[in-house]
Amino acid sequence: MGWKQLNHIALPFPQQIEPDRQTKWQLIDRHLRLMHDFYGVEKGVPIARKHIGAYLAKMYLGQYRTTFNRLETAKGQLDMLAHLAETYSDEVEPTLKEAV
Repeated sequence: MGWKQLNHIALPFPQQIEPDRQTKWQLIDRHLRLMHDFYGVEKGVPIARKHIGAYLAKMYLGQYRTTFNRLETAKGQLDMLAHLAETYSDEVEPTLKEAV
């Protein structure tokens, strides 16, 4: 699922442009909370690992996937996501060359 599709699901109105990095973090947070709510914590936490891992990879932050995947609680996932968002919200996304 791309950012535009996620915008359509998570925001009250769809946006036709690529969202800025801060908006992406807000969308990821919303998606994570929706997974926890929909599936319940017991199933939602493991399901969220795949989804959030894909977002991190897409944002060139794949080095955090292993750490995120080890988290066993919804609170742990939300806390880590908040920390990453605070740390990386103002940065311009690196290009593929810069990420390698």
